[in-house]
Amino acid sequence: MGARVGVAVAIASLLLLGTAGCPGVENTITELEGACVTTEDDNLVVHARFNACLSSSCDTLESTRCELGLEDGVITVTGEAVVRSKKFGACTADCGLVDASCSLELPPGEYMIRGAGEDIVAMHPLEESAGACEFF
Repeated sequence: MGARVGVAVAIASLLLLGTAGCPGVENTITELEGACVTTEDDNLVVHARFNACLSSSCDTLESTRCELGLEDGVITVTGEAVVRSKKFGACTADCGLVDASCSLELPPGEYMIRGAGEDIVAMHPLEESAGACEFF
């Protein structure tokens, strides 16, 4: 009889763990596919977009990070997004984009921005624009 109780407890524990929120699989995404550049005061602000498409029913964005480095007039954009995905079950086909923003205080001038899709040249400060930030 003790063995039966042990088996029942083990099965109940597994069922409880399965319904209490499976931890899923954690993925780290470092590839950037595009960026958008704005200015704020003396800062150049880069809104980086990761090469990721998240399902609202299966994926949870845990964290994002974006960093800018400057060397010889070239700004390098790097970042990281951590996504937790369900291991099992059907997922919806919607596509949630993943962005992160970072800034760097710079003197006025022309800068090459590298690391988020194609390289671009940006003037800092940027001219005032009425439109929204467009990704390149």
